[in-house]
Amino acid sequence: MGKYAIGGAADISASSEKPVVAVEINQLSLTGLVRTNDAKLAVVGEAVTSLVNYMNAPSITTVNDSDAGVGQAGAPAGCE
Repeated sequence: MGKYAIGGAADISASSEKPVVAVEINQLSLTGLVRTNDAKLAVVGEAVTSLVNYMNAPSITTVNDSDAGVGQAGAPAGCE
């Protein structure tokens, strides 16, 4: 499912690219080409303050963000 959600770089059926992980002061980001042409698919981030809490549902926070201001140049149709 992860390969389907991330999509391809050259076109929607191309091989998946690995997402890029970056760490800055107190912040972790994950960047990748996300498939947008399937209404049944949702890519949602989750965060915890400690990995010990990852399996504890009340400790998980859903991270909703926006693609506003994110460059879409070079993204294939059906991805952003």
